[in-house]
Amino acid sequence: MRYYIPDYVRRAVGLLNSHGFSAYPVGGCVRDTLLSRPVHDWDITTAARPDDIVRVFGDAVCGDEGKKYGTVRVKVDGEMMEITAFRVEGGYSDMRRPDSVEFTSDLNDDLSRRDFTVNAMAFDEDGTLIDPFGGLSDINDRLLRAVGDADTRFGEDALRIMRALRFSSVLGFSLEKNTHEAVFLCRGLLRHVARERIYEEFKKLMSGRDAHRVICEYADVIAVFMPDITAAGEYSLAFACDTVSRLPADFHIRTAALYIAKGFPDADALADSFLCSLKSDRAARNKVSAIIKAASMLCDTSETGIKKAMALMGADAVKAALLIKQSMAKASRDEDGALLYEAASQKAEAVINSGECITVGGLAIDGRDLISLGFEPSPRMGETLSRLLFAVIEGETENSRGALLEYAKKLMGQT
Repeated sequence: MRYYIPDYVRRAVGLLNSHGFSAYPVGGCVRDTLLSRPVHDWDITTAARPDDIVRVFGDAVCGDEGKKYGTVRVKVDGEMMEITAFRVEGGYSDMRRPDSVEFTSDLNDDLSRRDFTVNAMAFDEDGTLIDPFGGLSDINDRLLRAVGDADTRFGEDALRIMRALRFSSVLGFSLEKNTHEAVFLCRGLLRHVARERIYEEFKKLMSGRDAHRVICEYADVIAVFMPDITAAGEYSLAFACDTVSRLPADFHIRTAALYIAKGFPDADALADSFLCSLKSDRAARNKVSAIIKAASMLCDTSETGIKKAMALMGADAVKAALLIKQSMAKASRDEDGALLYEAASQKAEAVINSGECITVGGLAIDGRDLISLGFEPSPRMGETLSRLLFAVIEGETENSRGALLEYAKKLMGQT
């Protein structure tokens, strides 16, 4: 059987072939083609050495900072791809990158160094599959299997442990028995992996179709970098994972849900500490924090209560928190609670669609209007605008310029 290869990839392979170098699309692009998944990056492996690749592609070379490891980035027909020389690798003293790289002329040598059988396949120029380690069979069996000895693969590069969990979550594959056992045996090696690299894999894991299953099944592995996952909370890990299974494939929502559904009284602080430990970006931390805080405010699911929560934490955080609350109710088989939060979600959507004022920016007046009344520019002015917003939400005044100026005058008289 011949598989589809884009024209620009065929051109790159053909160019290398015309200079006497065998070349093959390899790795994830092959795996995803066999799975009928979208292919975002086509990588090529070749018998050409890095300097040969640079010479063959000339002005099409866009980056050779990876030459030490055999990789050169090129652009063909406007499409970027990485081309890497066949290689075998020396020891991994830092358990992340090989201490040395030796280039080889044998494709099988190159494929044998890869992490999992489903990533150790290639296509020849006409799209025929090259599969020395049974990757297609494992795809058909929905199995993730290490190439060769699993302990050795994880010992070389401990990030492969996270990749195993990520692929299991995203692809819905189970880990083959020896690979499964090695993940647990080698999990302590994750302590030697850069936190940022773990974070990137964890984000993808949490957005996978089977995130709930992987979290529950591999909690003791995840606990190496996320101790809260196995810490005692008000509710069980199984309940938290059941909650996650009912949520959209969104990293921020699902991470917040783990902390909310475990019932930690200090969920916000714990989640923030965890994300800080992985050197998460501040935007992600703020999103997760807002969702957790919004959830704690939603004991009042009236329209006014929802508006107040939106005013404090933002509409997106409130919508996410309501989804989590509804999912928790379903996980606990609380039909009345599920209906309550479903109705609250509908109220939240109605508030958003109505264009009602739920932010200071939506008020009919701003700081300049307060200054015209005699307010001094100061933090107090922001506090006054917030008080005006809540007065509008609670129906104490209309959101009109005249009404708000009058209400502001009353507030001035109280100070």
